[in-house]
Amino acid sequence: MTPLRVPVTIHKGINMTQSPPPPTVSPIPPSPANLPSGQATASLVCGIIALVLCAPIIAVPVGIVAIVIGAIARGKAKSGKASGGGKALAGIICGSTGIVLSFVITFAILLPSLQGARERARYIKWAGWSHNNRVDSRFMMYYNMENQSETEDFVRNQAAGDPFMQAKLDIEPQMMDGKFTSAATKPAWTRNGRYRGKGALQFDGVDDHVSFEIPADPFPNGFAFYMWIKSANTKGRVFARGDGSIAIDLTPSGFTVTANDVTLPVAATLNDDRFHFIAVSFDNPEGAEGTLNVYVDGMLESEGAFAGFTESKITGYLLGGDGVSGFFSGTLDEFAILHESLKNQEPANYFQAGKPYQ
Repeated sequence: MTPLRVPVTIHKGINMTQSPPPPTVSPIPPSPANLPSGQATASLVCGIIALVLCAPIIAVPVGIVAIVIGAIARGKAKSGKASGGGKALAGIICGSTGIVLSFVITFAILLPSLQGARERARYIKWAGWSHNNRVDSRFMMYYNMENQSETEDFVRNQAAGDPFMQAKLDIEPQMMDGKFTSAATKPAWTRNGRYRGKGALQFDGVDDHVSFEIPADPFPNGFAFYMWIKSANTKGRVFARGDGSIAIDLTPSGFTVTANDVTLPVAATLNDDRFHFIAVSFDNPEGAEGTLNVYVDGMLESEGAFAGFTESKITGYLLGGDGVSGFFSGTLDEFAILHESLKNQEPANYFQAGKPYQ
């Protein structure tokens, strides 16, 4: 029997004994949970410390560390070299917020001290100016409301006065001290003046007033008076001569100045419970008709022709009002009368020198 022959084809170049190559397998990236996150955690911890403590000496350096480390940790997280990008961002936010809050809280704590320092500086400036007023011979009367106690029953006239006029009229500064009619109508002494601790008089608007006297007709060639007042009301007489020939009355639109038959309305906001400077000045050096000028906070607000006072034996004056025209409710901080008019920039200078920090 003839054997069966099966043809076999052998391909040249193939080694039948060689094993096939293994399949290609891509490397498995490490799990995010296995990446380091120490810097992100440190940033978050520092940020929380800065946010909780909020004290500049601690919050600022610790907050800066939280921001720097957090920025580094976020960069590594984005490049896949570390995990904790969210924690790093939270650390940056907490650190930044802690720094900002520390400055805000510090400013809030120091603000009263800064205000007090500015107020004290203004008070010292005013005290020097007040001394100059006391020795200025033009000042017949000067109530600065300082160096007096609540038990005193008068307002001390601090003006040294004009020796020539004193000799001519036979008067002394003490003769123009303010007097209280009775204990019931006595304004209350207070230390809530324009500056912290400064003296002032508080009028109740019911019957409180101060009376004083000035020799008849001491103003042949002019006069001026000024005051610092604070009120929340729109009515009441602040100052007046006994016969009403000169007066200042509060009104809903501001106040009026009356001088004999002349009435000057002044539009100004005085009922805002803040201190304001009011000055009235009249100059007629030749004894003829002159101009009455009214200033508010150093600025000229009204003016009108005025011939001066007529001969009168009325020497009494009132601060705080009377039973006819109403009483003043508010605070009177300073009051002065000069036997000459205010010159040029003097009203503005007086205002700037006594301007409170408010």
